[in-house]
Parts: sequence; structure tokens; C-alpha cells
Amino acid sequence: MQPKLNIYICSTVRHLLFALLRAARYDDQQHHPIFFSDYQEIDLSDWDLTRLPGNVHYSDVTRHSLRVHLKSSATGNLVYFLAMRNLAVPGFLRDPIHSWVSTHTGISNDDLVNEPALWLFNERNKMSRVFRLLVKQFAIIEDGEGNYRQLKIKWWQWAPRMLLGRTARYRVFGEDPRCKEVWALKPERLPHAVKNKGREIDFIAGDSARTLIRSLLNTETAFGTQSNELILATQPIELLPDISIAQKQQLYARIVQHLQQLNCTVFLKIHPSEDPADYHHLDEITRQLPGKVPLEALILSTAIPIPVVSIMSTAGMGFEQYCRRIQLCTTSYSQDVPTWTVNENSFQEILDKYLTAEALG
Repeated sequence: MQPKLNIYICSTVRHLLFALLRAARYDDQQHHPIFFSDYQEIDLSDWDLTRLPGNVHYSDVTRHSLRVHLKSSATGNLVYFLAMRNLAVPGFLRDPIHSWVSTHTGISNDDLVNEPALWLFNERNKMSRVFRLLVKQFAIIEDGEGNYRQLKIKWWQWAPRMLLGRTARYRVFGEDPRCKEVWALKPERLPHAVKNKGREIDFIAGDSARTLIRSLLNTETAFGTQSNELILATQPIELLPDISIAQKQQLYARIVQHLQQLNCTVFLKIHPSEDPADYHHLDEITRQLPGKVPLEALILSTAIPIPVVSIMSTAGMGFEQYCRRIQLCTTSYSQDVPTWTVNENSFQEILDKYLTAEALG
């Protein structure tokens, strides 16, 4: 009997990481992540995907190619229209989706007809809406903090939602009745409306996960082997009022200098939206981590929990079991951080308070 096929619809590198980790955990099944790389205009040059296990196949595709394919025919246009409105599509109308999948991923029509297990990360994005048409039910894997929130609904949508048996004033991830499971790092935090669907993620830790991640990291940088190592996660704080790029550079330089005085080896993880050139002044005193590899992968690749230092980032949130998060600003960062650029003593007090040998050790 052919092992069960699992299809994952991935729009971010975090999605792809989780899909591959689940594949490593459930190695008695077939797995096929489909990665829409044009969602964040990301290439995977920092990933080594040449050594995936035999039960895992991977496709790098674009949203544009799927949209163009569907809109090239009357049937495809109808399928796309119905998909965007979360309406059912009879089997005989699904040929446009089947033909695109076959051409761009190699997944056979038989695999689709036999209804594979479909895994989504955001059930509402356009690609997920198209692929939901192929199955009677699906599961979702945590996409981030949004899974734990109640997202407000506009007043004119309250009545239709009530008629569908859903909460009127807010929506939550996984509320679609066809979603049977919501896999989360902290299922106890899921909103009440979907808590009964909650399952605890069981595939991101352990030897198999660490081995897979190490094989994916296409870097010669030795990382996560010493107790004095830490990650400094940056972010574009120049977007705050009254902060320039030069001031941002000065703040991060002071953070690194303070950490060096504590004999720490600093690995710099630059935010994907930032220009790496902003941090060239730190090249000689830090080691740079690959920008296109998710921070979560770097955290999980270490044998011991590693400190993750940031000014005000959510970096490492949800992964506290595997890292030690240290935020320098925990209050009103839009007010506090700008004062650090003009008051060196106040910033030094922050460094002395949060970045201590005890906190980092």
C-alpha cells in the first residue's frame, strides 16, 4: 500500500521549515511541501535542499503561475472565483488545478483523487483557498502569534457569520468546519472556538529535527556549540520616530561591545527587511548568520538553549523552551528607544540591567 501523501502549502521559509521537520518526524509517510517563493520574494540560496530524505519531495513555485493558469480558461476563472469565496467546487471542475499541480510539482492526478492530507499555515490566503478545493478536510500548523488571537470582524459581517455558526464579532485561525486539527506550539492558548481542535506540535525538537536542520543550513559557520554564544536579532528601528540609520548602527555597536565585555561570542541575525550593509561596521566583532534561514531553525539546531537578544523584537517568541529571549525594551519602545540615542547613560543602564552574565549564562 502506498504511504499516505501529505501536501503542505508554504508561503514563508518558516512554513517550509515546519513542513520539513514534520516530514522528518513522520518518516513512514510521503511528504511534498509546495513553496510559493514569490510571496516574500525569497530565494533559498542559504538552504541545502539536495539531501532531503527519499520520502520528501519539494517544489519551488510561484503564485503568479497558478493565477495565470487558472485565469487562462473559463473553467479556471470559475474555480478561482469560487475558491476566493470559500465555496465548494464539484470534482469535474477541478481539472485546472490538477493540471497545474501535475505540471509544476509532479504530484499525480491519482494522488489528488485519493485525497491527500492537506496542511495549511494560513487558511485564508489565496493559495490555501485554491488547494482547499481538493479535499473534504484539512489541518493547519501554527503560523505565529495570529493563531492565538481573536481577529475583529466588521459589523456588516456579523449576521452572515452567525448564520454559518461562527463567532459573530471575531474570527480565529482554524474556524472553518473543514479544518479538523490546529497544530500549535501552545494549544492551551488557542481561542475557545478552536481549542477542541488543538494538537501540540511534536516535530520541531529532538535528534531527527536537529539532524535535518543541520543538513539544511548551507553555511560553514560553526554555531551553537559553545556556552558563551548568543544570537543578536536586529530589526529596522530607524522606522521609529527620530531615529536614523546611523543612530541604529551606534546602538547595535554598543550592544555588541557590552556583550564582548562579558566574553560572549555574538552571532548576528539580520532582519530580512534590512540592508546587510547597515551592519558592515560589525563584521569584525560579530559572526553573521544566514539571512534566509528562519531564526527558528537556528534556535532548534543548537544542542542547548541559546540566548536571543533583541531591542524589541518578537524573535524567539513561542520557542522559549528552546532559547532564552532577552528584550532590552519591554515597555513603550516608540518612546523609550529614541531616548537611548540622546542619553547614553540611560542606554547603559538598560544594558547593565538586562545583559548580565547571569541572564546570558
